[in-house]
Amino acid sequence: MQRDDMDTKEFHRVVAAVISDDQGRILISQRKEDAVFPLLWEFPGGKVEYGESNQEALVREIKEELGVTVEVNEAMGRKIYEYTELIVDFYLFKAKLIDGEPQCLGCRDFVWVNPADLTKYKFPPADEDAIKQLVGSAK
Repeated sequence: MQRDDMDTKEFHRVVAAVISDDQGRILISQRKEDAVFPLLWEFPGGKVEYGESNQEALVREIKEELGVTVEVNEAMGRKIYEYTELIVDFYLFKAKLIDGEPQCLGCRDFVWVNPADLTKYKFPPADEDAIKQLVGSAK
């Protein structure tokens, strides 16, 4: 990545959560039709706002998207991914659902999936490493 690219492209710090249930399934959500990467699946989360920690942003974003409260646990990884028009500094955390039942508030759909089945869903490129990690650990 060239320095000029970082100066001219939008830069977003993004957080996402791998939320597992007691059966080992993972909660994924589908982006809305009018979102960037429309209709692709993702780990719930979103952009970090000015003054927020990654953990605060993750709790807020998941409440806005799915109407549930999570407890953010350990970090699973970080990746800087350069798209054509923007750069994403992507942080992935493990999280636990502590209150509420998921509902589609800021997403088109959601589903609980077995880690081995994650490859059946189309995700944005920044999620690929996390999917490989989760599918690999399911074997």
